[in-house]
Amino acid sequence: MKYLLKRYWIVICIALIINIPLLVVGTVRTDHEITTKGGTMPVNNVIEVNSNYEEKGSFSSLYVTVYNRTTIFQNWISSMDPVSEHNELGEYQVSLTRGDSQIIGKLQYNNSINKALIVAYTRAMKVDSKVNIDYERLPVTVTYYKDGSPLKSGDQIIKVNDISYTDWVNYATEYNKRLAGTVFTILRNNEEFQITITEEIWDLFYILAPYSVNFETLSPSVKINTNSVGGPSGGLLQTLSIYNKLIEEDITKGYKISGTGTINMNGTVGPIGGEREKVATAIDNDVDIFFCPSDNAKNAYDAYLSYPGHEKMEFVIVETFDDALEYLRSIK
Repeated sequence: MKYLLKRYWIVICIALIINIPLLVVGTVRTDHEITTKGGTMPVNNVIEVNSNYEEKGSFSSLYVTVYNRTTIFQNWISSMDPVSEHNELGEYQVSLTRGDSQIIGKLQYNNSINKALIVAYTRAMKVDSKVNIDYERLPVTVTYYKDGSPLKSGDQIIKVNDISYTDWVNYATEYNKRLAGTVFTILRNNEEFQITITEEIWDLFYILAPYSVNFETLSPSVKINTNSVGGPSGGLLQTLSIYNKLIEEDITKGYKISGTGTINMNGTVGPIGGEREKVATAIDNDVDIFFCPSDNAKNAYDAYLSYPGHEKMEFVIVETFDDALEYLRSIK
């Protein structure tokens, strides 16, 4: 071995000089993420409404592909792709484990489906008295958190001081005071414990206020199928798809309809991320109509104009569910 090292030391040194930088560039992770194009998913594949109403067209959610803690090499490659986005991880993302990210994605996605059901069914109830939905609020739930937070992704805050989430108005009022010394009763992995919230802790976590739908009294009934997509950005399209299965009128009119945007309980459409990649994904998948939240309109429309083949897709800016509904009813 010593003989070989002595004889080939120059070759070995050259190999190390060449390969060590390549190894670093290709394997060392950074606090960055890359967002690239994804695909479409028919909403009916995930949310099946037990209805006899047929639709000639379709509603599809869009998803993008996100790579977290990317390597230096991946960052360099993405910088040359005009469709991909390369960003530093936000301060709420740096502390997250892969498990946290999965929990957050599912929390947001499930809440998005429940809100979509609530908005669609309550609107359809105005048209058809046989449609019914019962729902309730769930405890405030932690999503993102920063280093130093005693609260973790998925923690349910079942009490604020001595006020239970079932007394929602007083619970929310107490929470919104954001006072140092507030005591949270936390439910984590089916175990209850208490945390006293200091002034610093209030700024170390982010919450979601979810809803629960009573599927036993839901009329018509719904089946939710599992899938691997997370996040809340399909809310608008989910709401439109559900609503279309609850009313006799077919608002698809034979078109392939997609887009993005969260849905709020009052029917407003909220902003999302990855709008540029979603526009490109929609065009690649021959979408006819693309709905975009007004908050994302500028970036998304710039991407729309610059992407080849955009002329075949209508780009529609909306602020509410009703905006999208009115547009679909106005076209032939």
